[in-house]
This record gives sequence, C-alpha cells and structure tokens, in this order.
Amino acid sequence: MSQVDTQSRKRALKVVLVLIIGLMAGFRGPILSLFSGEDQHPKHRASVFFDAEDYKTLEGVFSDTEEVRVALAADKTVSVGGVAARISAALSTVDNPAVQGSIKSAHHAAMAIETDDIVAARSAFSALSEALFSLAVADPRLQSGWHVFRCPMADEFPKWFQAPSEMANPYMGTGMLMCGAADVWADVEKPAETIDDGAIAHYTCPMHPSVKASVFGACPICHMDLTPVTHEQLNSGDIIVDSVRRQRIGVRTAVVERRSLERDIRAVGEVVWDEGRVVDVTARVEGFVEEMVVDSVGVAVVRSRPLLRLYSPELLAGQTELLAAQTGSTVAASVRRRLALWGMSLAEIDAVVKAGKARDRVAIVSPISGVVVDKAVNDGSHVAAGDLLYRLVDPTQVWVLAEVFEQDLQYLVVGQNVKLSLPHQPGFSLVGEVAHIHPSLTPGSGTGRVRVVLDNTEGLLRPGLFANVDFQVSLGEQLVVPADAVIYTGPRRLVFVDKGEGRLGPVEVQIGARNGEWVVIKAGLSQGDIVVSSGAFLLAAESRIRSAAGTWESQDAH
Repeated sequence: MSQVDTQSRKRALKVVLVLIIGLMAGFRGPILSLFSGEDQHPKHRASVFFDAEDYKTLEGVFSDTEEVRVALAADKTVSVGGVAARISAALSTVDNPAVQGSIKSAHHAAMAIETDDIVAARSAFSALSEALFSLAVADPRLQSGWHVFRCPMADEFPKWFQAPSEMANPYMGTGMLMCGAADVWADVEKPAETIDDGAIAHYTCPMHPSVKASVFGACPICHMDLTPVTHEQLNSGDIIVDSVRRQRIGVRTAVVERRSLERDIRAVGEVVWDEGRVVDVTARVEGFVEEMVVDSVGVAVVRSRPLLRLYSPELLAGQTELLAAQTGSTVAASVRRRLALWGMSLAEIDAVVKAGKARDRVAIVSPISGVVVDKAVNDGSHVAAGDLLYRLVDPTQVWVLAEVFEQDLQYLVVGQNVKLSLPHQPGFSLVGEVAHIHPSLTPGSGTGRVRVVLDNTEGLLRPGLFANVDFQVSLGEQLVVPADAVIYTGPRRLVFVDKGEGRLGPVEVQIGARNGEWVVIKAGLSQGDIVVSSGAFLLAAESRIRSAAGTWESQDAH
C-alpha cells in the first residue's frame, strides 16, 4: 500500500472520530439514560411501564371495559355484571406501587358497575374510565388501538375510549348516542393567557347545543351548519337566536311595564260558631232536675223561656224566709237579693210574695234566643252549684276560620272584605270581613289562621261546612313581567333580556308578589326592558349547555 493511501485512510478515520464525538456530546442525556435506566425528559419521568404480565392483564381490562361501554351505549345493563366481575378479578392481580391508587379506584368502580340501575352503572363506568385513563397516560402502550371522546353533558368524568371510530356515547345512551366530540388521553395544561371576548371558543349546532366542535362543520345529528360561540357568550350565558328560529321554537317577548296590580288570595276555611255568642247555662244552687222542658241538642230556644225546672231545698227555704219577713224590711230585701243570685227572676219572686206560697220547683230560663249545642243533665239529675246544664249559641252570626299560607299573610289586614262561596252550592256567595289574624302559625302546616265574620241570619252556614275564601288585595302600581318570563333556579330567579341583534342573555332579578299573570320585579330590571315571555325554559337549557359551567352552577349554590 502506498504512503498516499495510508494518509488518506488516516484523514477519513479522524473525520469519523470527530463526528462520533460530536454526536455523543449532542445526545449525552439520552445516551446516559439508556445506561442508567433514567428518563431525563420531564415529560417521561412519571411514566410507568408495566411488566409483561401486568401489561397483558391491563390489555384484557381495557377490552372488557369496551364491552361494558357497548352495553351502556345501548341502554343495557344485563350483560354488564359478568364482565364487571372479570375486570375486578383481573385488577386485583396487578401489583405496581406507583399506580396503586388508580388500580384500587378502578377495582372499586368495577364492582359498583354490577347493578341493574342504569344511572348507577354509568356513574361507576365514569369512575372506572377515569382510573383507566390515568393508567393509559402512565403507560402509553395501553392507548394503542383506542379512540378517545368527551361528553359535554356528563356530570362526572366526561371521557371514554372505544374501539370503533364512530362515536357511541355510553353516558347518554340511545337518546343522545352522538353527543360528544373527539378528545385526547390527557388534558394539556396551558399557561394563562388573555383571551379576546370576541374570539370563537367553539362551534355548536343551533338545534343541538350539546354538540361542540373546534372547527366549522356540519352537525353530526341533523347535519345543519354549526354556528360559532364566542368567549363572551361562553362567560355571560348569552345566546343568539335569530327571528326565524324564535318563531320555530315559540319564543315571544314582552316589555317590562308598570301596572296597577291586584292579587287574589284563595284559602279554604271551616265554618264554626261565633265564640262570642256562646252562652253556658249553669246551676246557681244545689238541687234536682224535676222537669226537662228542652231535652235534646239542636233544639231552638227562646230568650226567657224555661229550659228545665229545678227542685232545690235552698230555694224553697229562701222563699219561706221571704214570706216570713216583714214586707219592705231589710231582711226581706236581703232574701230577695239572695234568691235572685240563685237564679230566680224578679217576676218569679214577686209572684211568690203575691201568692203567699213558696214554689217547690223553680224554672231555669234561657238567657238568649238560639240553639242548644250541648246538654249535660237529664230528668232526675242531681246538680251542684256551678254544674253545666246547657250550652247555647246564637246562630245569626258565625265565624269562618281560613288557613292562609304564610307568604300571603303579609297582604291581609283586619277589616278588609272577603268573598265566601260553598263548593256544594254553585253560585252562592257571601261577603264577610276579616275580624282577626292569629299571631302564630298552625303547627306543621305553614299556614296562619284568619278569622272571618259572616252574617248567618238565614241559617245557611252550619259549623263543619268547608268554604272557599277569596281575599282580593290591591298591590298598587308595580313594575311587572309576565309570569312565564321568570326562571326558577334554586334560590335564584332569572329572566332572559333581549339585548338586540338577536342576543338574549340571563339576568338575575328579585321578585315580589304574583297574581297569576304577572310577577312583581323588585330589582334587576327597568321599565322598558324587553324580556322573553314565552319559551324561556328552552333558552335556559341552551344557555346552560353553551356557557361556562360557572355562569349557572356556581351562582345556583348561593
């Protein structure tokens, strides 16, 4: 070999050595990790690679989970039980301390899937999917062959994986099988950045707001063109509904205005006796009932007419003493007063003096004209001073005790007129007056008792009857909206305000009284605002789906 060839070979060898040294310097980290067993890239430091046996077991778990997903997407749970048992058994054999928490979570979720309750099964499937996703992120080999999707309407973990490329949502089932969009195994956390409110956040379908896509296209459900949703709409809850769609879904608007408002408060009341017209007839002296003139309950009585006759040794002795006393003397006056206190009328006392003979039996007369509602004695009964003989009532005026809901009591005042009607007598009505509003509520009912006084000269109202009681209350001039405009979301009250250019947005309001057609607005709106008066509940559902979760949910919790 010539000297020239030898020198050429040496130069080529030097070039190769320089290249090798350069490559080693540039790939020092990977080369060191190859020998040290450490992954120097931060992204891979947390990666967990399962051994061959555990990896094969987890592949089977992922396949069995797909079988569960297929059943849930078809709204079935019949075949889930056996598969869930296999998943639980397989997971119990995987032993890797680095992901033991995820393994346990998946194991518990798999056991919970064994139920005939489709809602509970889907909840458990969500927990199982969340645990398996963490395992697939730890060992990317498990991701091979699967397609990942996200459900925007899922209440819990929203993702799932499946073998077919055509989406079949296990969380919504056959009712919304195509609800969702393609996604990735792990969410990438992006640094906070300023977002233009007018920038497009995503695209959605006007008829199917649950559909969300990152690029413009057609709705997978109805094939209509998707419409853009800006970040401003996402955060505010505003939605855009053009006039054609408003007419299609029945959205109507009304102007916030001031009206002179009256409110009808209806209650059910029971007719009872007027307690101020109840009189007890009692014995003033000891004696024996000799004759019952009024012998039954319900009998009408007349004032000053006898109810019964009483034999009393004390009354007889008193009469004898009166006859023996000198007329006009102090003793005679004292005896006359005693007999009057024992129940004898002045006419009876004068009759005894005139006749010059004591009466064995003395009449107990009725103090009022009315009806006997209670009788406590019979012929021959022995009575002592203070014993009840009869209870009488004047029926020409009665009470109606109406049970009024607590929130309505504030509108009632003593003296206001009340209209009363009887369910069993159509067309019959009476006008009464509020006489008293009880200061306390009826225990356990949330109602307060209101006493209404009614004339009953004709005797048509009998205790025990139930009556409809109508209170008409004037609320004066108030700022009002149609009753259907108000949306009730927990403790909050919302209305949709027309902001122009097809934009409708939820506004929180404070409401007052309601009279059926109208609701009083205390705060949140001004006279002249335009609000949605019909179809607001449809807009609320769409706004909740379109907007960021906090727009509705976080405020609902207040």
